[in-house]
Amino acid sequence: MELIMAARPYRQVARESAVRSTEQQIVEAFATLMQTRWFDEVTLDEIAAAAGTTRQTVIRRF
Repeated sequence: MELIMAARPYRQVARESAVRSTEQQIVEAFATLMQTRWFDEVTLDEIAAAAGTTRQTVIRRF
């Protein structure tokens, strides 16, 4: 006898929410920095620090 079980969908709801939140913080940090400086004066490290994350996360997300 063969037993076939339907696969339960796997959803990472909390992780997805955290990722979206981090992305929003990065965008807001960048927008804030752009209000006071020229584009080429803003660094990834400054964006990351203002967003409360790391430079690698900024690179990975954008």
